[in-house]
Amino acid sequence: MSETPSARKVAKAIICNPISDAERQCLDFLKKFIRSLDASALKYTTGSDIMPESIVVSFTSMDGFARRPIAHTCGRHLELPHTYQSFSELSEEFTSLLRDKGAWGFNIV
Repeated sequence: MSETPSARKVAKAIICNPISDAERQCLDFLKKFIRSLDASALKYTTGSDIMPESIVVSFTSMDGFARRPIAHTCGRHLELPHTYQSFSELSEEFTSLLRDKGAWGFNIV
């Protein structure tokens, strides 16, 4: 795919197999959040200016101060904590992360 990412395309490209109600709820929160993003923020979820064919979402149990989405841009993989209790929690934390320019750095492990 060589298209520019759009909120609709990104939400549609998500590949995920939630196994619990908490995971299904957080996936719904994520899709709702993605639909609210502008083009520059979509770059964080896709890792590119070009629309990938798919984005894999998996879940973590991070909570408290450690809780945050983690984007693995090389493999188009987003780790999402399943501990969000509301859309506003996910939205506030994800928006804060997107505003933090340090979060846009790439780390090689």
